Amino acid sequence: MANPLTDSEVARVRYHLGYPNTSAGAGIGLSMPTIITTLFPVDGALRNLYPEAVELVRTLIARCDTSEANIAESEDNLSALRVDSITLNEREPERREERYRYWVKRLSEATGCPINPKSGQKGGCNFARVGQ
Repeated sequence: MANPLTDSEVARVRYHLGYPNTSAGAGIGLSMPTIITTLFPVDGALRNLYPEAVELVRTLIARCDTSEANIAESEDNLSALRVDSITLNEREPERREERYRYWVKRLSEATGCPINPKSGQKGGCNFARVGQ
């Protein structure tokens, strides 16, 4: 089955799930075969998406991208604590990070790709828990 996602979309999925966007040759040259082997389930799942799931995955990629941009925006807003009668929400970056993790988890579940356990992200699709 041909991959209905573009190379750019696959790169975004890898990024949000905490996987490197490097070629197999780069991993071997850096003596990191584990990075390459962890990409097989991700690449395999993305190549085998049901055609009807592609738009959902694209929507989730966009949500992850937007949520990540919102985190950076909220960090920029922390410079002032009070402007006249406006007080900024100090927990905004934390809450936006929670929303980002929520969308990453949804992306993981929609694609069947586990979140890289070494990335710091939590949740998502975890094949080790299946059947327990």
